[in-house]
Amino acid sequence: MMKRRHSCGDTLGPGSEKLDAKHIKMRLGYREKVFHKNCVAVGLAAAFLEPLEASAIFLVEAACNMLGELFQRNSEMLERLEKKYNASFIGRWNSVVDFIKLHYYLSGRTDSDFWIENTRPETAPESLREYLDFWQYYPPSRFDLSSSLEPFVRESYEFILYGMGYGNYQYDNPARLPHLEYARENFARIDRMRREVPTQLVTNRRLLDQLKDFRFQSI
Repeated sequence: MMKRRHSCGDTLGPGSEKLDAKHIKMRLGYREKVFHKNCVAVGLAAAFLEPLEASAIFLVEAACNMLGELFQRNSEMLERLEKKYNASFIGRWNSVVDFIKLHYYLSGRTDSDFWIENTRPETAPESLREYLDFWQYYPPSRFDLSSSLEPFVRESYEFILYGMGYGNYQYDNPARLPHLEYARENFARIDRMRREVPTQLVTNRRLLDQLKDFRFQSI
């Protein structure tokens, strides 16, 4: 509680030590059965996973599409749909858990018990550990996430892996890198832009002063 209060104090400023810090308890996870007899849980009724609660929102569309396309009037077939639907969404939610955990697991942070625990191998799902064992030596492949129902595509994982500097790739087969020169040219261009663009931007203070004096200008 003291650490949280100190962190909030840095943001709120003087006098924050007199404020009460409330701890909000949340039950996080997903339902084992989102489709049961004549009831279907959709969106936040099906799952709530912090800090990516929006995952429940974007899977609303997936739920509606699947129900609309496969819904059966025959009671026997409806039972089969229930089984298929539940298996499909358990797989999707497990993928969401993998993707969220990836951010924490590769953080390398050790400044609190929270981060230390989240970087321990035993706290990561087995499926994620298997991916990372492979991705340590090979970049993600379209065959790794082959299901069309994956909530996060390969590129989503690449953003995290490459951003965290994960992987020690050794390419002994040039065929795996058919666009190497093109990639190098683009990296060089991006690096030039990274250095040039900040010199063309106004400071936040100057921008705020302009807004104070002139408001937003018409384009």
